[in-house]
Order: sequence, then C-alpha cells, then structure tokens
Amino acid sequence: MEFNDFLSVDYVTSYLGSIVVIMLITQFVKELPLISKLPTKYLVFIIALLHLFIFVRPELVLEAIALTLINALLLTLTATGGYDFAVKKTIVTFDEIANPIEDPEHA
Repeated sequence: MEFNDFLSVDYVTSYLGSIVVIMLITQFVKELPLISKLPTKYLVFIIALLHLFIFVRPELVLEAIALTLINALLLTLTATGGYDFAVKKTIVTFDEIANPIEDPEHA
C-alpha cells in the first residue's frame, strides 16, 4: 500500500489494517453521548467483532464463530495496548524527581 492511497479492502482485512481501522473508529466514536459510558476496552471489542464479521465474514458454524471471537480479543488487546503505548501520558511528580527510587538492578 502506498502512502498516497486510501485504505483498500485488502489492507483493511490484514492484521495491521484491522488494528488501524479499529483504532480510528474507536477514537472517533468513544466520546459520543451513549458510547462514552462504556469502558473503552469493551467498545474496542465490539468494534473489532463488527469489523471481523463485516470484512472477514466467517461461516456460521460454531468453530468459525469461536475463532472470530478469539480474533476479536486479539485485535482488542493489540489495539488498546498500542494506544496505551503510543498515547498514554506518564505523570512524574516533583518528589519522584527530587528523590528518585533507586533500582537495585542498575545500582
């Protein structure tokens, strides 16, 4: 996929493409009035599940549905973990700067 192209079905059905789409949709809808009351990880799971049913279209047999649920969990953990790593802020207090905790492994 070139960077000057929009998303394609081939990209959206890939693992990385699924993560990108799920993160984009989550960021767009998570502050809507009714949705904002739902914890983000559950919202991401619902979006991942819908994404898989729309684009992957599993067969309606028990094994395929179970695998789709597991894949939705995998996408959820990856999308929420990726967001936490890339965006979540770390707050450092003045006390931690003035009196750092010594790490015995790095002493």
